[in-house]
Amino acid sequence: MRRRWLIKEWFDGEIVPGESVDAAVAQHLKAADLIVMLLSQAYVDSDYCWDTERTMATHAPRERDVRVVGVVVRPVHLKGTERRRSSSSVGHSDPGRRVTGGERERQHAASSPPHDSPLPSSREAWNETCGGTRRASRVGRASIPALVETTMPQTASLLAPFAILTLVLGCTSDGGPATTAAPRGLPAVAPPLSPFDGSAYQAAAKVPLPRAAPEDHPELHNVLRLSEDIVSGSEPHGEDAFRILQEKGIRTILSVDGKVPDAGLAEKYGMKYVHVPIQYKGISDAEVARIAKTFREQEGPFFVHCFHGKHRGPAAAEIGRLVLDGISRETAIAEMRQWCGTAESYEGLYRTVAYAEIPDERATHALRWDFPAASPLEGIAGAMVLVSRADDHIKALSKNAWQPDPGHPDVDPLNEAAKLADLFARAVELEEVADQPADFRQWIQDSKVQSAALLEAVRAVRAGAGTIVGADGAYKELAKTCTACHDIYRN
Repeated sequence: MRRRWLIKEWFDGEIVPGESVDAAVAQHLKAADLIVMLLSQAYVDSDYCWDTERTMATHAPRERDVRVVGVVVRPVHLKGTERRRSSSSVGHSDPGRRVTGGERERQHAASSPPHDSPLPSSREAWNETCGGTRRASRVGRASIPALVETTMPQTASLLAPFAILTLVLGCTSDGGPATTAAPRGLPAVAPPLSPFDGSAYQAAAKVPLPRAAPEDHPELHNVLRLSEDIVSGSEPHGEDAFRILQEKGIRTILSVDGKVPDAGLAEKYGMKYVHVPIQYKGISDAEVARIAKTFREQEGPFFVHCFHGKHRGPAAAEIGRLVLDGISRETAIAEMRQWCGTAESYEGLYRTVAYAEIPDERATHALRWDFPAASPLEGIAGAMVLVSRADDHIKALSKNAWQPDPGHPDVDPLNEAAKLADLFARAVELEEVADQPADFRQWIQDSKVQSAALLEAVRAVRAGAGTIVGADGAYKELAKTCTACHDIYRN
């Protein structure tokens, strides 16, 4: 199912050190189309799993419906849990029917073996579970979520206690495709490279390319025309930059930077923005799918940019070269290294282009996604994940006298400060923030003001009109506000 791009899965074992567990779980629960709960006695006995995670999965307000599937991995005794789960929606064959606590107990007694009973074989149980997941993906999202039981083998206890499946292949309410643009019959994407000794960066030197010098303009840098339809470069600043892009015939601008792009200025010059922010460590499967869909379904020629136009932007542009121009993976990574100057330290970006499974045209045609000009924030939890990421970069830069680290050249102090200011400005406008206590709202508002002051201080350092001490002081004020808020609200 993963290889056919029917699903993209996530579970809490993917949370990285330093990331908030609560924020990550809440973000993925909110984003999921299909949630699988692996039920055991330990799961039911856990207040966090049963009362917090389960309630969030089945009752949290959502912008769209979600389908919830419960899988019994161990015999579960539910006696005494009726009061805790009195509002649960549980069923077997009828996904829209609410089942009473008594019925639920009788169903469980009939369907679950006693502790000493032999459990079905792994093959039978997994076939049943995967079949149910496929059926759920075909049905789409039920109006009333249902917990559907099946019995799993003893070995299933090795699985994570809570798994979230996000459907990459979206369905409309009638099961039809999520987009209206017909597939264009583009060339097949070159298969991933075979494993080889050494790094993908080293492999990028194996195909020698003719020299190519990028264009440089005062407000637009590292501009390279990779093909008739794809141009790579830096973030455009000001009207002159957009005028240059207009003269090059650009129709769609794809930004993979974290900062919200200037869609209004692009529109003024007849261009559309699509925003797919990616990280420096590589491009996720979901992001690869959205980038591929953009190239296949939006109007070209395309201009692809990050901040400097040398690292993340070229990686995304090469995905475009693979899906539009049908070039080899070897050529794609060679262009990143030899033409665009993507640094060796961004091995994850090279590996994405070299190895990633790129969904075919039929799969991206079915993907539910509307090409946003600004990637939306997933509530407070989603905003704080992005704030934490930008803050990590800011903290490292402050220790380096507000200068880029040569080992991480795409992390620019001015750009990271701008991301932070933008995130707090957008967070203040969230309806979820308006519903929080007064002290929380005030801390978010203070963070908006202080992050804007930090941006101005870093800008002054860059222009030679400010001091490192001034930027340090601005960052410390923001950090104090964040700490005060975290002490009460982080968990």
